[in-house]
Amino acid sequence: IMDVAGLPDAEKKTMDYYQAFYDVNTNNSYWVEDGGYIKLREVSLSYQISPEKLNLLGDQIENITLSVLGRNLFTITDYSGYDPEAGSIRNPFDSTGQYPNFRNYAFSVKFDF
Repeated sequence: IMDVAGLPDAEKKTMDYYQAFYDVNTNNSYWVEDGGYIKLREVSLSYQISPEKLNLLGDQIENITLSVLGRNLFTITDYSGYDPEAGSIRNPFDSTGQYPNFRNYAFSVKFDF
């Protein structure tokens, strides 16, 4: 915002101009925004295959459980940063410096003998 390197000298503003215009030593809507959000953090779904269906495999396996897991599937927010939990794109001004929470998926198979 304060980078005036590519502007002609007539259009350059001093640092005092930006400090008086944006900061004025108080929090304002330019630097502070609503960080409220709703997030689906984790969902898992499992299905256990019944012992009757497993008779084809013999008596060695009692149960098979199939599972799917999803984390950080979606976030509902008006926040302009990457993630309300991690900070904003205006780093280092908000001094968080964290990476956003990544979305990931997992699949598992559990055998009971």
